[in-house]
Amino acid sequence: NQGSKTGRLVLSTPEKADDPWHVFLVKGKITHAIGDGKEGTTALFRALALRSGYFNFVYGDTYPTETISDSPMNLLLEACRQQDETTKKSSAGNRAEAVAA
Repeated sequence: NQGSKTGRLVLSTPEKADDPWHVFLVKGKITHAIGDGKEGTTALFRALALRSGYFNFVYGDTYPTETISDSPMNLLLEACRQQDETTKKSSAGNRAEAVAA
């Protein structure tokens, strides 16, 4: 069952190949994330905002501290909400530039 894995998801991009994001799961529950100089949900949401890159799952790896306790569904919904907000701000900025021109 894919939803009950324990391990570390490693996400990287060509620009940050030497400094990837790490998302730790215990029995399918996200327990910690680290990357881009951040930890916890901040790092997780930045990792989930990646548009492209590479991933690898290392089975069995765990992190000693749990910094994330929300359900995976709530975390994904919040990541989507944040991405929508970012997209709306970007679109509004582009429209304002077009009007000013």
